[in-house]
Amino acid sequence: SGDQDSGIDLSTNDVVKIDTAGSTKLTVDADGSVGIGVADGDVTSDGTAARTYVGIIGTANRGRLNIGTTASNGADGGAISFVNGANELATIFNDTASGVQNKGVLHMTSTSSIKIGSAASEETVFNENGIDTDFRVEGDSNANLLFVNAGTDCVGIGTNDPQEQFHSYHPDGSNRLRVTGVGNVQCKVEIGYDATVGPYIAAGSSGQNDLHIYVDRTVIAAEFRGKDRKSTRLN
Repeated sequence: SGDQDSGIDLSTNDVVKIDTAGSTKLTVDADGSVGIGVADGDVTSDGTAARTYVGIIGTANRGRLNIGTTASNGADGGAISFVNGANELATIFNDTASGVQNKGVLHMTSTSSIKIGSAASEETVFNENGIDTDFRVEGDSNANLLFVNAGTDCVGIGTNDPQEQFHSYHPDGSNRLRVTGVGNVQCKVEIGYDATVGPYIAAGSSGQNDLHIYVDRTVIAAEFRGKDRKSTRLN
């Protein structure tokens, strides 16, 4: 009597299988690896003996691991912790927003670097679906070191309210954009604002003292010569 096609299968040496509806749904092998929907948890054939594998494979569908909590407003969500012995090295976890059950924030932390890679022929994309969600990078003392406003398609440096496609802001009154050459950081073109002298364009180095303004990248429209060759030419 009872269910004849579901139960624990011990017919294979050193392997435990759990069957339901006449087929194996979970397998634990001699190495402790677990396969759910697959006979071997090492689904990529990594084959490292010192590792324990867990594979979740659906039939013509995606395997899915749900980690979380029972329904509760503002409850802590699930977490995946990466450890070395008792030392936690990195964590991916979710916190449910206060007062609700259907909205939360995903966090990723690490005791060292966080690196994202892709194949050479591919790309790394943020906001693939084009949602109006901003992107922000904090610095040590600047909460808006880099800010991308998705709604206005503007990028801010030092500001979370960029007014143009590219907007740089510094709270101390001095701000500059610098382009330099190889080997000499003073071989530069610099556009900026100084609290003392106001807006300025600076160019040159110990060996280069002239500033040229081109039209169509080839025709000189204006030339400013510094030091002993002080002159201005407009074409």
